[in-house]
Formats: sequence, C-alpha cells, structure tokens
Amino acid sequence: MLLAEWKDNASCLTLNEPILYKMAVLIENKEVYSDEVSVTPGDIGSTHSWNWTSHVPLQCASHTFRLKSQINSQMSQLEQENTLHGETGSGMEKVFPQDAVLEVGSMATFCCIVPDGEQFDKMYLSGSTGRNMSTTQISEQRYTLTVQLEEVWDRCVDVLCETKEPTKRQYGSCVYVGYPPDVRDLQCETRDLESVECLWKEGRDTMVKVKSPTVYQLNGR
Repeated sequence: MLLAEWKDNASCLTLNEPILYKMAVLIENKEVYSDEVSVTPGDIGSTHSWNWTSHVPLQCASHTFRLKSQINSQMSQLEQENTLHGETGSGMEKVFPQDAVLEVGSMATFCCIVPDGEQFDKMYLSGSTGRNMSTTQISEQRYTLTVQLEEVWDRCVDVLCETKEPTKRQYGSCVYVGYPPDVRDLQCETRDLESVECLWKEGRDTMVKVKSPTVYQLNGR
C-alpha cells in the first residue's frame, strides 16, 4: 500500500474556495491510476492523506506518486512527485511477494525481476492451484503473473520464474493460500459477575495453519 501525506502551502490559508488535489500513480513510468481529493476551506492548513493499494508488489517495480492542485479552474504549474524504487536484479530474491499468505479465490499478482544478461521465458504456479493466468511485461526485465488462486492444503505453493537458454535458470517464491479464520457460535456467561467464560466453534479450516496459526483474542467491555 502507498500512503501519501502532504500539507497546503502557507499562502493557501487565506482562501475561501476549496482546493482540488489531483494525484496520479505510475508503475515503471506508466500511469495506472488517478484520483482526486477536495479540501474544504475549513480543512486548509491541516495535513492531508491518501492511500492506494497496488496490484504489483512494491519490491518489484518503481511506484511514482504525482500531485497537482487546482483552485476553481486554475491548475498549479508546480507538480510534486515522489518515487519508491523497486528492487534490482542483483539481489538474492527475484520473485515477489515472498512467503505471503493469500486468500482463496482472490486475484493475485506475482512479479519476477530477470537479472541482467538473462532472458525471460515463463512464470507459473507449481501444480494445479490457479486459473485465469496471464503474464505481462511491465518493463525490460520485469514481468508479472496474475492468477485467481485455488485451494491448497497446509503447504506452500511455488511461484516459479524461468529464463531461456543458455542460462536456463529458475527463480521462485513460496506462498500460502487459504481462508480467513471462521469463528461461530460465540457464547459468553458469568456466574459471579466478575469473571466470564466464553466458548466458540471453529468453522471452515483456514488451510494455512502451518504458516499462520490462528490466535484468538477476546475483546470485551
């Protein structure tokens, strides 16, 4: 997730009109999303924030956030810009995300950074664990695999990225696919008005207990 925060210029404190902030997100210098935030005169001078969840792992590619302001129909000439750079191909890890816990049925995007001197061949999941797969090149050495995830019982799924001959190498990540905890029939009672005893049932198995065992915490008042 990208979280952006900014403040109004001090010269804006005298305004009686709202400020319209226009933002854009670029992945590898290609615009993929745009949005607007309107700030009322009463909120001018405070800190503003905006967040956005990328479909591409942040380690995989550079994400650039651009911000411009508009008052009435007049657009600012200055544009604020901030870039979060992705990993390079020189590190040990080439496929992202690593060791993630993901939900059955969700659309997941995995990324492969192909080292210099190698050529991309293919990306895939080990076994029959996904459908609607598609591979996309997002830059010269960066590729993504988008897939709808299927059930896997208490084991990790290999996300593999292979390069072509003559190097013919294989890189990978291991992710877990399961369900959120399913709590049912919660009942609580007290016999002395000082302590409470609660009972509940576990519904559907999360299927990721090996990687992410369920921890229960009772919040009461």
